[in-house]
Amino acid sequence: MTNEEMERGIEFLLKHQADFEARLAQTEAQMAQTSKQIEVMALTHTEFAKFVRSNLEAQGELNQSLRETVRALTVAQARTYERLNELEHDDGHP
Repeated sequence: MTNEEMERGIEFLLKHQADFEARLAQTEAQMAQTSKQIEVMALTHTEFAKFVRSNLEAQGELNQSLRETVRALTVAQARTYERLNELEHDDGHP
């Protein structure tokens, strides 16, 4: 092998080593960016889960309040019907 062939071989290896290092640096940068994006997504998911949980709890409290109100109204309506019935059957005497 001549000196010229050796030099071309060394240049070839150095060029490919430099290309490899550039691709490696680019891959590392992309991995760092992907890692940051995953962190943001995880935080977003966590915040969204908290928001949904909070809304579900608030909705549960509202539903409970509505059930209690409907029960109270049902009782009041039953009393009203009873009083109306009494008034209809009252013969006007105290």
